[in-house]
Amino acid sequence: MKAQQDTINELGSPVISLNDNTTLLPLIGDIDTMRGMFLLDNTLQKCAEKNVTGLFIDLSGVHAIDSASAQQLSKLIES
Repeated sequence: MKAQQDTINELGSPVISLNDNTTLLPLIGDIDTMRGMFLLDNTLQKCAEKNVTGLFIDLSGVHAIDSASAQQLSKLIES
């Protein structure tokens, strides 16, 4: 069950390379506290692996976000 949830989380937060050092993080659906924490950790890890200097976050597909998740996204932007 945990492996299945990990796969779902991974697919729900793709870090897509646009060029050598710029990526896109398109988000769709609701972002709750658990997903927000995963997004922060996973995105920072992927960006470090790819030596990313620019990250575009597309929130146009997000329906709802709780305050804790908004704070996680804010931390991601600051990072």
